[in-house]
Amino acid sequence: MKLLSSSSLLTAVLAASLASCSSIGDLSGSMAGLAGGGGSGAVDAAKNTPAMNVMSLPPSPAVGQAWTMDMSGMKTTTAIVAEVDGQFILEQETSLYGDPIILAYQVDPRVDMTKVPAAGEKMAANVTAAWIGEAGKAPIEHTVMDAIVMPEMTGEAAPEMDVKTGSESVSLGGRTWDADWSEAAGSKSWMAGGFILRSDYNGDTVMQITDWKTDAKPALDWTPAE
Repeated sequence: MKLLSSSSLLTAVLAASLASCSSIGDLSGSMAGLAGGGGSGAVDAAKNTPAMNVMSLPPSPAVGQAWTMDMSGMKTTTAIVAEVDGQFILEQETSLYGDPIILAYQVDPRVDMTKVPAAGEKMAANVTAAWIGEAGKAPIEHTVMDAIVMPEMTGEAAPEMDVKTGSESVSLGGRTWDADWSEAAGSKSWMAGGFILRSDYNGDTVMQITDWKTDAKPALDWTPAE
């Protein structure tokens, strides 16, 4: 057992969680009221919300890998569909409303996502470009949100959190992972590096990998325009 500051623990786990389910966050506001609309209308609406600037990569990322994350019944599938100049192109499909919308991200794996910035510094961001579109159609450029600046801490320091940690092999999505887990305040999370595998709260699983593949193909049409 060891003591970690609550800010350090929450920064690590929340960053991984948000990166794993960014399509839900991107579209939840902009697509409100579009149930059943789907198609280009949904794409046009979603373009008004900047894309997340952080995406989670699995250990040893490679083209063709794809995984499905189940967040309390809401599922997103993310696939690594290409590599360009050392950066990966990810496609993430969400089907909250109507026809599926494809969000695409260019992700730089060289960015250190474990670093906790000092107050006034920008938080790490590994998304260098983004697109949005419909399956089978050309992607449309999408604005990436600005990096968040770590705020100054005011008032009394947050109390240290009693955190239990360990390592174990877990089977999720049809494969076995070498995972590190942390448990505190009724929450337990399993991660492989900065890649979140599963998260429980008060004994209930709220997020987990449910499928893993290595033969994913692009859903968007990345043919260069003439």
